[in-house]
Amino acid sequence: MPLTLRTAPLLLLLGLLAFSGCTTFASLNSAARNIETYELHPLASQGPVRVGGRMVFVAEPSVSGALGSERIVVKPDALKVAFLPDGRWVEPTSVHIRNLLARSLANSGQLGLVSTNTVGPMPDFTVMTDVEVFQAEIGSPAGAPARVIVAMTISIASDVGGRLVAARHFVHTSDSTGLDAPQIVAAFDLAMTALLREATVWAVDVMIGARRV
Repeated sequence: MPLTLRTAPLLLLLGLLAFSGCTTFASLNSAARNIETYELHPLASQGPVRVGGRMVFVAEPSVSGALGSERIVVKPDALKVAFLPDGRWVEPTSVHIRNLLARSLANSGQLGLVSTNTVGPMPDFTVMTDVEVFQAEIGSPAGAPARVIVAMTISIASDVGGRLVAARHFVHTSDSTGLDAPQIVAAFDLAMTALLREATVWAVDVMIGARRV
């Protein structure tokens, strides 16, 4: 039957509905795709816990909106924020960073108790973290697949009066060997391990009274 002015709009509508259905189906397939879960490493244990050492509470860090979930942030350029499509952290980013810092401090063996629980004995110190950057930047520097940057300010307050004892900014980078999730996560692990190593030594020194800077 020849196409008429009456049948053309109907065929166009059916075509659009079919295309919409295919798009929806593709979106559902994409959403249902398995996303691998990744966990970074805290510093290894350095020995038995010091008996009678300082009691420390590690608060959940403050983060920007893009870091408010368990998705791994990737920046294609300075103004665009995206997420790694085939990988995510084992827990929300702020919780994961807090747990890495708390476990690293506890594994130093220099502190009596390190806790992330708000219920418990009054701590001697509270460790607070402001996460400024925790992302992979694509094509930076030129020639590299991606560069991971982790940057945060860690502050230590005395829980006797809430006095700020010390604060310091930390930043570390690591170049990824590729753009696959395991390669980018490996770069995150290298950068975060370097930051944890520097931050833990500094924080322990501050809290056991070796220095106040």
